[in-house]
Amino acid sequence: MPGTSLNGATVQQQQLLIPYPEFLINGVTEAFRPIGKSSYNSVQIVAAKRMSFGLNFNVSYTISKQIDQTNFANPQDVTLERVIAAWDIPQNLQINFLYELPFGSGKPLGAGLAKPARWAISGWQVSTLVRLQKGMPMSFPSGAAPTGLNPALADPSYTEWFNTCTMLASGATQNCHPGEQPAWTIRQANTLQMWSSRLSSVRIPGVHNVDISVIKRNRLTERFSLIFRTDFINGFNSPQFFSGPVTSVTSGNFGRISGAMDQSNLPRFIQLSMKLQF
Repeated sequence: MPGTSLNGATVQQQQLLIPYPEFLINGVTEAFRPIGKSSYNSVQIVAAKRMSFGLNFNVSYTISKQIDQTNFANPQDVTLERVIAAWDIPQNLQINFLYELPFGSGKPLGAGLAKPARWAISGWQVSTLVRLQKGMPMSFPSGAAPTGLNPALADPSYTEWFNTCTMLASGATQNCHPGEQPAWTIRQANTLQMWSSRLSSVRIPGVHNVDISVIKRNRLTERFSLIFRTDFINGFNSPQFFSGPVTSVTSGNFGRISGAMDQSNLPRFIQLSMKLQF
């Protein structure tokens, strides 16, 4: 094949093992091939209370697992890799409730007060949406190969989200605590991937978010009501880190969630609104 590296007196054996080696220069890209499958299993529990005594709520809890087979771990593989899905969320809890405070006109407390005082304490509502969920699985670190040691830490922190101890080709180690065993080695060239592309034991930070709304409904006439509303989005100003830690084994920040600039969500956001209802 004149003009290519396949025209020499000798050719690397690894090149001849690649599918369609004659297309070395431009390569082969295959798209829209109808292969792969996915499985999802879950237990879903829902508890709900309809409005009574000024309170209604809904609590939903899901335990689940999703497995995908959509990619090849190595170009020459003939079997799709079976791996935990990138968006697998093993546990998810959501709570929402609305409570009408028992004060003012038509309520158990304060109904007999003078009109100005009764107006001030009437029509108040509080609603909350709580979302608590485990994190999604972390991708296997780039440039690394496993040693067989589970890299999960019992007490991860933003400065060390997993075991970063790595054995170098020279036999030395880096990013290790005294006495710590390496969880990674540097992946050598032409090494086949014999491990999972994602880690179910190490997951990116989960979600813990609370949105709060405070509402006052003011009845103007039998037909018209004026509603004032204050929404506290991310009411407790909890930072989320959906991008997870640095996963390049050669990076100086390997295993770190570097800081506030990596925050994935907005800080507390307060929104005021007014609505005329008729």
